[in-house]
Amino acid sequence: MMKITHLSAFLILAAFAIFLACERKSDEPGKPSFIEDATNLADQTDGFYSKVAQVSVAKGSENGQHMLQLTLSNSDLLPQSVKIYFEDENWEKVNLQSGQYEVLFLKYALIVNDPMSGKRQEFIVNAQQLSSVLEKLPKNFLSASAVPAIGIAVYGQHSALKEGPNLVPDCPTSGGTGTISCSNSCCSITCNSGYYATCAGSCSCSKTPKDL
Repeated sequence: MMKITHLSAFLILAAFAIFLACERKSDEPGKPSFIEDATNLADQTDGFYSKVAQVSVAKGSENGQHMLQLTLSNSDLLPQSVKIYFEDENWEKVNLQSGQYEVLFLKYALIVNDPMSGKRQEFIVNAQQLSSVLEKLPKNFLSASAVPAIGIAVYGQHSALKEGPNLVPDCPTSGGTGTISCSNSCCSITCNSGYYATCAGSCSCSKTPKDL
């Protein structure tokens, strides 16, 4: 009889301990969920990765194209800007607000992830070279809901420290006929098939090549 009583008491205490543990767990804030192996993926695809950044989002137009501008900043690095260009039919799919995000740029794709909610928006440039990028990524890494873009332009150096020298970069012109990507010391851009890339003081994609 004593053994049964002791066993009952033990089971009651165990159940109570589990209950308290569950209560504590439910009160804990959600843990952030970051993109796995993001730094390595950025290196493999000639991109960049920002684990935590304040991202300011602005919508507008440039060169007759819809444009989403993301400005990344934190306490140590100089602000970096990403401009994403869209055709009319894909502009309504863009749903992104300013906030704290994880940003992974993969040359022909960009992922903006909210590590606290797990929600993310993806943008892709459907050029032929996208397939070589996908080969370096885990299977189904990019979702079917990724928004097609005309092009993705990156301004600024991701590793440029605020305390570094304030140099005015020289921005030689490059790109033109037959070119879907280009870069200089000011910016770089990758464009969709059917568009031409031009890099100068700014980077853009156009249906007709610009005079260089």
